[in-house]
Amino acid sequence: MILTVAAFLTILGFIGWISGELLGYPEIAIIAAVIVLGVGSMVAIDGLQYRDGKVETNTSADETTIEYQYQSVETIPSLELGALWMLLGGVMALRSLSTAGDR
Repeated sequence: MILTVAAFLTILGFIGWISGELLGYPEIAIIAAVIVLGVGSMVAIDGLQYRDGKVETNTSADETTIEYQYQSVETIPSLELGALWMLLGGVMALRSLSTAGDR
């Protein structure tokens, strides 16, 4: 998963979760937590990458093919970033479920 997309979806999930918790809408908070959980699972499956550059190739006089190069984000080997992301989304969802049961 591309780093900017993962960051955007995570921030969107946090904003949705916080607003759902503060405004008393646990349904919104749970959906937002599932978004964060989904981003974590995509990072765990595919890894995290960022765009490093591009290669332009002239195929003919009128056409140019552009290929983007991606670099993987390096993390601590014992630290699985996707697993931590999924745990964070799971904790957020459980927190929302516990507050939904109180109402």
